[in-house]
Parts: sequence; structure tokens; C-alpha cells
Amino acid sequence: MTIEKVKIGGIVYDVIPEERLQADDRTALIGQIDYEAAVIKIDPKLNSQMNIQTLWHEIIHGIFHQNGRGDQTEELIDSTAYSIVQVLRDNHALMDAVKELDEGIEAVK
Repeated sequence: MTIEKVKIGGIVYDVIPEERLQADDRTALIGQIDYEAAVIKIDPKLNSQMNIQTLWHEIIHGIFHQNGRGDQTEELIDSTAYSIVQVLRDNHALMDAVKELDEGIEAVK
């Protein structure tokens, strides 16, 4: 499954594949979020499990950024992303419950 857009708070981010990502210090990356351009870049060579974990990693960066949390560490972000992915994989009923909430909101409109 390819995810092309993710809404974080009020901002819609495009999710695009991009190889050879680098941090400002030239460290190799497998994912990166650009807040100003509203883009999340993911290395397309990742397998599906690492792709979704990396996407969640970047989403969590976006959530923390929007909440003014400049104290985020890569260890905190990564452990949170792995935990969220595992909870979602182990508890499919959670996603069903969220979908039901969305359906209820749509019915009200």
C-alpha cells in the first residue's frame, strides 16, 4: 500500500519516495520531513515493514514539531514509532474503532 499524503494537525504532507537522503551533516537517512515544504521523503528501497515504521517516525517528528516540542531525540521518536506500529499491528480493532468515529462524523455533516 502506498501512502501519498498524510495530514498532521492542519497540514497535509505529501509523502514521496526519494533515494540518497542526507541530513545537514551529510549523515545518510532513510526518511526525512520538511516542515516548510510539507513533504515527507522515504527511501523507496525500504521493505514494507521499514517503510511504514519510517513513515510513522517522520509523522511523530511532525506531531512534536507542531506541538512546539523541540526537545525530541531520535531515540524517543524511533521507539515511539516502533511502538505505534506494533500496537496497530496487534490490535486491528483500534483501527476499526477509529473508522467508526470517522463514519459517525461524516453522518453528522
